[in-house]
Amino acid sequence: MPPPPPQMMPPSFISQISVELAYTIIAVVLCFAVYLKTKEIYDLTKYNGLKYFRQAFLFFGLSNLLRFFIIVFMSISIAFDVVLPRLMIPPFFIMLTGYLSTMAILYLIYSSAWEHFDRTRHQIIAHMLAVTLALLSFFTRSHVTLLLLQSILLIAALILNFSARSSHMKITQTRILNILICILWLLNLFFIDSRHAPFQIDIAIRAVSLIIFVVIYHKVSKFAK
Repeated sequence: MPPPPPQMMPPSFISQISVELAYTIIAVVLCFAVYLKTKEIYDLTKYNGLKYFRQAFLFFGLSNLLRFFIIVFMSISIAFDVVLPRLMIPPFFIMLTGYLSTMAILYLIYSSAWEHFDRTRHQIIAHMLAVTLALLSFFTRSHVTLLLLQSILLIAALILNFSARSSHMKITQTRILNILICILWLLNLFFIDSRHAPFQIDIAIRAVSLIIFVVIYHKVSKFAK
């Protein structure tokens, strides 16, 4: 027998997937652009805060890249009714995404208060914590717990940024960038499962997120000149 024809996806689903793909591609490009843009200034200064800031964007970029593959995988499996281990692969992707995104958040925290952390010991702890959260999301087959724990980490990062004091008692450019990143990632966490949100709200959240991404890249570009 010939294989069954591809299923017709509803227009709303196609629109939603298109928005997700476009947003994710732009996010990946901007994350890696920020990472590369700050390479030269880090090579010149060797500033640890900038090092962790760059690592945060590297892991954010990898997390969004993996998210892109998740969207493509799910779209193909639904559109063509491909027989794939759906019960296994999505939790596996969630585990990898959980590890990458948790590492990004922890590096963001380190970039805000790196003076208070031992470089080797706390990086090992960070990887252990990220692996623990990733395994938790895998075995529970749910990303809700992971999102809640990551939200707590992001709120801690925000508190660190607001409570940190620069030498001139002013909000530094790095703190502004970190605050913007925390807000951006919180938006992504709370609206990661956009199927349960109205399409208009999802579009608005994506638009705000992209604006924040562009602002971050613009500030980094000015700082790197």
